[in-house]
Amino acid sequence: MSHIWQLLYRSEQAYEMDTSDLMKLLFDARAFNRENGITGLLLHHGGQFMQLLEGEQHEVQRLYRKIAEDARHRNVVIEVNAPVELRVFPRWQMGYAEAPEMDGHPALAGAESERDAMNNLRVLARDHMSAARLLQFLGGDR
Repeated sequence: MSHIWQLLYRSEQAYEMDTSDLMKLLFDARAFNRENGITGLLLHHGGQFMQLLEGEQHEVQRLYRKIAEDARHRNVVIEVNAPVELRVFPRWQMGYAEAPEMDGHPALAGAESERDAMNNLRVLARDHMSAARLLQFLGGDR
């Protein structure tokens, strides 16, 4: 059985990004990922990014090298870099969530229901270390 490669990294934005900068980054990522069989999720909160990439190992590693050299990112750190049985986000060429403060805690935004999105991430976190790290990044592991 062929494994999916999963890479989760964190980085800081290298400069102040406005909405158009973030949307360009997202749309470029979706186009690239669609062409290269990569799925995942990009989170942005407080000047930091956390991104999960899933796909064939050589494609994921190639994309990560491109991101690590991208002038929009600094202090890029890998948190997960391993094979997995199944994708966490099989249908998302690149899901995106801006994580604003809500009642003093970051919240998953951009979903129909933030509560449902966080609950779904909690369920995924039981079996997927990468989902647990995403949940932790959003402060939803409390």
